[in-house]
Amino acid sequence: MKYRLTSLAVIGILILLTSGCSKSIDAPRIKDIVLDPPGPVAPNTDVRVTADVEGGNLTYHWSVSGGYARKLEAHQAQKAELPKVAVTKAGYDDVGEVLDDFDFPYYNLSLNSMGNSGVLSQFDAIFINSSLEISVAGSELALKSWVEDGGALYLSGTAYDYLPKLWPDIVTFPEPEPYVGSANTYGEVISAQILDKATAAALGITTLNVEYPDYPWPPVIDTKYPARVIATADASDVVDISAITNLPPGEDFSSMPISIFFPYGDGMVLFTNKHYQDGLAAFDLGLVQYMVASVAIFPIAKTSHTLIDMGGYFPATDYVGFISEGVERKYAFDLAGAGDVYIVLNAPDGEFDFKVDGPEDSDADVTGTAPISMAFPGVTDGKWTIKIKANDTGDFDHLPYALSIGKRTSSEELVTDVPEVIWRVPFEPDIYTIRLNIIDDYFREDEFTVGVQVK
Repeated sequence: MKYRLTSLAVIGILILLTSGCSKSIDAPRIKDIVLDPPGPVAPNTDVRVTADVEGGNLTYHWSVSGGYARKLEAHQAQKAELPKVAVTKAGYDDVGEVLDDFDFPYYNLSLNSMGNSGVLSQFDAIFINSSLEISVAGSELALKSWVEDGGALYLSGTAYDYLPKLWPDIVTFPEPEPYVGSANTYGEVISAQILDKATAAALGITTLNVEYPDYPWPPVIDTKYPARVIATADASDVVDISAITNLPPGEDFSSMPISIFFPYGDGMVLFTNKHYQDGLAAFDLGLVQYMVASVAIFPIAKTSHTLIDMGGYFPATDYVGFISEGVERKYAFDLAGAGDVYIVLNAPDGEFDFKVDGPEDSDADVTGTAPISMAFPGVTDGKWTIKIKANDTGDFDHLPYALSIGKRTSSEELVTDVPEVIWRVPFEPDIYTIRLNIIDDYFREDEFTVGVQVK
């Protein structure tokens, strides 16, 4: 069903299209739904949707008529497949070397292929190494569509140029010349802080020293939602502020983002001006390895997200990595406002010991093959410790895995942030519909559909 209500879009109203379409009087009921902001909104605007619900064990899905449809398929939980990864030719950066250390297979991909949707569709994740050969043309819009359809993209150094061309409203670089980061010819290091909790938990640190290359590099001077900063560094002594014409007020690069990521459609983009190079200190190398892993393993985390969605929860945090047989990994973190918690461990193969120690009685100790999932209803705020031990990694010396956490505030209120997943470009001024379904254990359902105006 498609609504073409362009004339109504001009005057900026929110229209209630349908509500309360229950199959049974015993079905769970949606009492009300509120969009914030109510409209008009621009494409790629974050829209918070709050639904008051009574009864039922909840699952949900979104659909947008005329826009991007995000649907949950009813299928059996299945083991994740090994992602298909492509890497461009090494230059200033060499992501292939990092993947080699994990024995992770990948294909070599030409930069000329970035405009070929048929080639891109063969891969789940693509790494574009920093090099002098980067040249972004209009045909690279195929790359943007590939990300929107679920691809994971890694850009480093000179590959920054894809961002102002394809996502100009999310990340800002210096003008008129982006390469105002000083060449580090003496091997100096600058102090960095890890802001992303998943990265900090995986590395076991929040601060480290990072080394920068011996050639100019492009600093990040500003980010906009939905970009999230993985790590920052004090680059105040290594960025030529006088050469920047678009410097935001008060910016002194004492807390410069050195790596950021953001979701786009069903995919994600990670940019870093921190390169891999031989001889990096352990924690510096560990940061690079984790960033590479987070992109290469993103398709496995997406499989976990589907299981979380099917359980009626919202994906909240992913911890990814590679594990060898007999090795144990430990994650310790706090969850605030958790309510109901759902945890999924997924991998292409392997048998695991999986131990969870959460607040009060939120404990579990199981042995099994991936995927392993467990629910903890009515959880109080507090500290969680999860231990994963690989008893058998199958044919993998280094088995990729994703540990994903899902949350739900309560069984009476369904709240989520819906950023770019509901939009597809090109976008026209119109009324686009959002439909919220709740389904209980007996597959009785209630539906609420609203129109949100787009400028």
